[in-house]
Amino acid sequence: MESAVIQYSHVTIAYGAETAVQDVSFGLEPGKVLCIVGESGSGKSTIIKAPLGLLGPGGAVIEGNILFKGLNLPELAPARLRPLAGPGISMVFQNSEAAFMPLRTFGTQIYEALAAHISISRKEADEQAASVLRQLGFTKPKKILASRPFELSGGMNQRVALSLPFLLRPRLLLADEPTSALDALTGKAVLKELDRLRQEAGTAIILVTHDMGVARRMADDILVLRQGRTEEYSPAGEVLKSPRSAYTQELLAAAPVLKPSPLWKGDRISSG
Repeated sequence: MESAVIQYSHVTIAYGAETAVQDVSFGLEPGKVLCIVGESGSGKSTIIKAPLGLLGPGGAVIEGNILFKGLNLPELAPARLRPLAGPGISMVFQNSEAAFMPLRTFGTQIYEALAAHISISRKEADEQAASVLRQLGFTKPKKILASRPFELSGGMNQRVALSLPFLLRPRLLLADEPTSALDALTGKAVLKELDRLRQEAGTAIILVTHDMGVARRMADDILVLRQGRTEEYSPAGEVLKSPRSAYTQELLAAAPVLKPSPLWKGDRISSG
């Protein structure tokens, strides 16, 4: 896949003597979304932490390549990897609150993240951040920028974290359960913005999710993981309509399907 933004080739990842991901390969083109699905512990988060060297103590890519802009990311020293973060590769963590410094305001942290990669004043950063925060559902974005992580809920922290990719417009976004801490309406709005990001900026997105509804809404391709191995990897339509793997069929069967209540009559609820 010559035009791929990122290419995993036979990647195996281990934590010490324990293999977490084995022989996984996929590629992702600009503006496309790959959803990685599977049960807890299947290696989904490990796969998207590997490109930026975020596997933690003992974690390492022990086989295979992860290619981005012609570079094999696991081979890069932190000093060479760091400039690729931000406009090149951005990441949104499942626990976004932990990704922020607790005693500094969001406005300060967003400005520093932007200033590390582009020439921008604090006023410009605040204006751009406020505009994006409005798109993400905040009615008082200036108040949010003046707040600290511990002053907001987990879901609000998640949305603030999501503002950075919209500001930096990266080539690749790694998103670990980006809507898991959000209510249904807010989650829907965030997915809409992610869709807009990939269409307008050409950002490729690797999205880890437990929610097959999110996969149906967003994915161009789906990678199904089971115990660190690829169970199925195909275009989303094929996986969702005609899954080849019994395990994928089980995942789809386990997804809740909401049906109209028998009391629902058009736009009114029947009194029975």
